Amino acid sequence: AFTVSDTAGTPNCGSGSISAGGLTTTAGSTVTWSSSGYCSFTITQGATNFASGDTFLLASTQASSYSCAQGAGLQPASPISYCAEAAGLNPASGETWSPASYFAAKGAMGQNSTPSVRWRLPTISDYELANVDGIRMVMPDTGIAGTDRPNIDASPGGNVEWSASVSSSYRNGSWFFNGSNGSVNLDGRNLTNAVRCVGR
Repeated sequence: AFTVSDTAGTPNCGSGSISAGGLTTTAGSTVTWSSSGYCSFTITQGATNFASGDTFLLASTQASSYSCAQGAGLQPASPISYCAEAAGLNPASGETWSPASYFAAKGAMGQNSTPSVRWRLPTISDYELANVDGIRMVMPDTGIAGTDRPNIDASPGGNVEWSASVSSSYRNGSWFFNGSNGSVNLDGRNLTNAVRCVGR
């Protein structure tokens, strides 16, 4: 058995432990450690068996380029959209982009409702301008979960809301707006935060 730890902390490549699995005293036997979306490595038994206390240091480097193509790591093969209704995108669970299924948080409206509303995810600039104009002073749901809003709409809500703006220097991170204090910052795109759709 062996343990795995990560200098960057959790989540990332580890930590955890694993039993020997397919690794035996026979040369060529192997065992694989995987952390979905982060790393995978295989240990292969050599002619001299591993001994208690053996330590392996594995170093990785950040990829020099990223791809936002579907199924390429930063974008799932079947991308989900909570706001925009467009070809190549899929509605979130519980919504079919038909008049009877639009979320209550959208006023039960969308592209196919009457009246028709075209939703999009706001950019970080949209949020910054809205904050200057006092969004946190007039929107009763800013920074509050849907279950605690004046009009309960069952949306997850929360302080942090994703924007449509991706960082130019950190492609697997996106900008977010904090509705409780008006700050903006970056977060990894693998994390779950709330979204606020804006319509026209």
